[in-house]
Amino acid sequence: MNDSRAPSSQGNGLPGDALPLPEAVRRFVPNDLWETYATAIRRRASFPQRIVTYSTWIEGEAAAAKNRPAVLALEAQAAKDKAWATIQRVFLARLTEGALIAYVRREFPFGKWDPLPPDSWRALLITDWRRGTAEGGGLRLADLRIAPGGPSYSEESASRLISAEETPALAAAAVSYAERQLQLTIDNRTSKITIKHVGELTGADYRLVAVLAEIAKQDIVQHLPPEEHRFVNVQQLTKQLKMTDGSLYRRVSKCRKAIADMAAAAFGEPVSKELVIENSPWHGFRLNPNIRIIASTGD
Repeated sequence: MNDSRAPSSQGNGLPGDALPLPEAVRRFVPNDLWETYATAIRRRASFPQRIVTYSTWIEGEAAAAKNRPAVLALEAQAAKDKAWATIQRVFLARLTEGALIAYVRREFPFGKWDPLPPDSWRALLITDWRRGTAEGGGLRLADLRIAPGGPSYSEESASRLISAEETPALAAAAVSYAERQLQLTIDNRTSKITIKHVGELTGADYRLVAVLAEIAKQDIVQHLPPEEHRFVNVQQLTKQLKMTDGSLYRRVSKCRKAIADMAAAAFGEPVSKELVIENSPWHGFRLNPNIRIIASTGD
């Protein structure tokens, strides 16, 4: 079969037509979906960013009229979220069926590029569409590159797939990722956070994660997509937790290590340090947007 794919310009295993994830999403998702999304963005931008509602207890019958802009803003936000979710779903479907192939480096950032098996996307989740990051079962893949798949992929690249023997973490993720999706239960009465199938956080670790979880719950209520969940800056965290900058960084480090140790013991393999707490330079920290807060008691 004639393979028209552009060869790698550097001989590093990466096809010449491979694109960073954000560019690939723009390129390989139909234009009509992007047009729908652009329309939804403009519609949402016509309302204030902050949505304010009025209580019927205080405003009486006048509340309905005053809440009309808020209702329209929420509808616009929901339309925007739905349009973006459709784009994600279409793109992930093409990865899963092999129409598109993701490439990753075995040794980041200078190693050789290798294709991911399409079935991997039944276990992996793209956690940051701007940075090209995917995670699953404690495995974190950064700087994804995307190239067209199709018949030439199956014939020419099958021998170069990352195998189960080479990446046991990925193979394990494909089997049990659904069981490993982290779920948090926050109990304010006992000052304890339970990470399902992993362990418990108490004391200073509980206080840190509880503060981040409050912001995460607000983002969920506002229907923000995972990549738009907010980071809490250091100044805000130190004020709420009543500690210095240095103490905060040490606490985050200790909390991450405690979680990683518990998760590694539970999963039988090393996990990402950002499994629960993510950080971004100049922006601060946030709860991993893919964590599910299943219950919150004692509020």
